[in-house]
Amino acid sequence: MRGGGLGPTLALALALAAPVAAEEPAQDDPGGAAYAAFCATCHGALAMGAGPTAPLLTVPVPDLTTLAARSGGTFPLARVLAQIEGRDALLAHGAPMPIYGGAFDRGGRVTVETGAGPVETPRAARDIARWLEARQRPME
Repeated sequence: MRGGGLGPTLALALALAAPVAAEEPAQDDPGGAAYAAFCATCHGALAMGAGPTAPLLTVPVPDLTTLAARSGGTFPLARVLAQIEGRDALLAHGAPMPIYGGAFDRGGRVTVETGAGPVETPRAARDIARWLEARQRPME
């Protein structure tokens, strides 16, 4: 390597492999565990967009604790599920975020009632969405 620095790909790989610092007590629920395993590296343990890989990304990492505030005060459950799974064509994990929908299918699928009607989704996606819903706060 020139100049002794890490290449961007290696730096990203090392950051993704690094454990996320515990900013809050470990979650005993399945949603907290799935969030910690799949989301906290970018979005941070508190879901506020401050994960250890956030500075390495080319797009801003959103604060997931203000989803309801940014959606007129209602948590956008159907949209969040679509984004977690990669079904959202505009903002799917396949663009700036990784797609986890296939990995989540190993835990089985469930039907979730949303404001947009029933949605069939992986259990892990539902658990993460519910974990995020419980952490919503007003915009600052």
